[in-house]
Amino acid sequence: MAIGPCLNFCPNNDKGTLKSYMNGFSCRRFSALSANSPGALVRTGNRGLARVEKVAFSRPCTPTDLAAICGWAGLDNPRLVGVSKAGFRRLLSVAAQRRPTNHYHHAGHFAHVIIAAGLLAYAGALTARERSLLVLAALVHDLDHCGRYASQKMFVQEQASARRVSRIIIGAGGDARLSLRLVLLLKATALNDHKDRKTILNSDRIARLLADADLFSSLFFSRQRAIRLTRALKLERMSKGSASEQYDAFVTATMRTGPHSDAARRLLSRKDEGSASLRQACTMSDI
Repeated sequence: MAIGPCLNFCPNNDKGTLKSYMNGFSCRRFSALSANSPGALVRTGNRGLARVEKVAFSRPCTPTDLAAICGWAGLDNPRLVGVSKAGFRRLLSVAAQRRPTNHYHHAGHFAHVIIAAGLLAYAGALTARERSLLVLAALVHDLDHCGRYASQKMFVQEQASARRVSRIIIGAGGDARLSLRLVLLLKATALNDHKDRKTILNSDRIARLLADADLFSSLFFSRQRAIRLTRALKLERMSKGSASEQYDAFVTATMRTGPHSDAARRLLSRKDEGSASLRQACTMSDI
C-alpha cells in the first residue's frame, strides 16, 4: 500500500513539462534533495554525496514521488526521448507498485538509482536528451523484476522489464526506436560477464552510466546502511551466509572490474568513507 503524495507535483496534469511542477519537495523524506541540484551535490564532494543516504529506502514511493525525483535528476520532459505523457504516467504507476516478494527491487531502489543517475549525468556532462534517457532507463531498469533470481537464465529479468516497458511506451504512442534502445540499456545492468553485456558496455556511454548508477545505489552508502540493504536482497535470493559477507563479496567484485565510466570513478574516489579497495577500483579502466 503506497503512502499518500508528499511532493508538490501532479503527474496527471498535462500542462507544461514536469519541470514546471518541481517547485520544492514537501516532506522530510526528500529534504536532502530539496535545496540541492545534482550539480550542487557533486560539487560539494563527499558531504553532498552523503545526502543520498538520507533518502528513505524501505518506505513505498508513489508515482508522484518518482515523478518528482525524475524531474530533479533531469527528466523534466519525457517527450524529449520519445515517451508520451500518458506513457510516462503509466510507467510511474507501474514502478510504484510492489510485489510481496520484492524486498529490494521496488520503487525505493528505483528512486536511489534515479538519484545516482542524476549525479552521474552531471558529472559526465551529458546533454539534456542524454540525461533524460539515462534517468528514464534508471526508472524502468527493474520494472518487471519478480523479486526472485533465475540464475540459470541469462538476462531474464532485464528482458522481462524491457518487454513491459516497450508495451507501455508503444501502446501510448511513443517512439518504437526508444524501446529498442532500452532493451540494450537494461541488459547492461545485469551482473554477469556475458559477451553481449560487455559489447554493450564497450560501445554505449549511457549504458556504462546506467550500470554504474545501479551499482551506486549501494556504493554511495555507508557500510552499515549497505549491509541493511543487502539483508533485503538476501530475502529475494533466499541465500545463506551473512549480509556482511555478501556485501564484502560485492565490493570485491567491483574492485575486479572497477566502475564502468570515468564519471563514476571520479565520484566514487571522492567518497571519504569508501574502502581502500573501492578507491583502488576507481583507478581501473573501463570494461
